[in-house]
Amino acid sequence: MPDGPAPLEGRAGWSRAWQEPAFRRNAILTLLVLATAVVVQARFLVWNESRSGTALEDPLLELFQPRDFSILTFALIWIAIALSAWRLVRLPHLLLHACRGYGLLAFSRVTLMYLVPLDPPETIIPLRDPLVEVFSTGADPLTRDLFFSGHTATLLLLHLVLPAGWLKRALLM
Repeated sequence: MPDGPAPLEGRAGWSRAWQEPAFRRNAILTLLVLATAVVVQARFLVWNESRSGTALEDPLLELFQPRDFSILTFALIWIAIALSAWRLVRLPHLLLHACRGYGLLAFSRVTLMYLVPLDPPETIIPLRDPLVEVFSTGADPLTRDLFFSGHTATLLLLHLVLPAGWLKRALLM
């Protein structure tokens, strides 16, 4: 059995949470850190494309013929993110956890990509995110943001933050 009452959802949850000075401070600090992380990551990824790294041998890749699954991949990712956001926006404390987690994830990716520069495999088919392409400057897709996968990490983070239910299970799959 859970300890204490279940957290309030929706407007009542936000009203109660916003009355807590600690929550207000954490929310403001979290938004500042998250915005910084997103900007730093975006600038780093552009810079990272201009440097060379090491191409790793992957015998598993040699077993498969490359195919472009960009549309399917990003449809699943964006649907999962939208459903998770819809669920988390009603749970203010968990939403803050998710935002802090994503900030940490972004800084971790930047750090690891800086320390472990990788070149893409010769047979790479770049993932092309249709939403990013619509709102971006039309730049070439990123091919050197290889370690670790931000897409996989984001879905795992959402799985870890969400309360029990079908969406949490689906994200793990």
